[in-house]
Amino acid sequence: MGETLFERYRRLEGELEGKWFALSADGEVLAVADSNERLWKKIHEKLGKTGIKVAIGYSPTKEERKAACLFC
Repeated sequence: MGETLFERYRRLEGELEGKWFALSADGEVLAVADSNERLWKKIHEKLGKTGIKVAIGYSPTKEERKAACLFC
């Protein structure tokens, strides 16, 4: 059996330190970027107005996790 969307999200979160990422409802990685603005641009370029639902995630860096703060 394949991994759930949550499992996929958590795995990517561990692999993509310091990156923003977008997943489709079936777990496909739609885009990865260094900033949320760039991520949204990539999503809009790829999907347009298709109505596809996406999950957006950010994987904090080790320093951010240590500080327990994303926007310090």
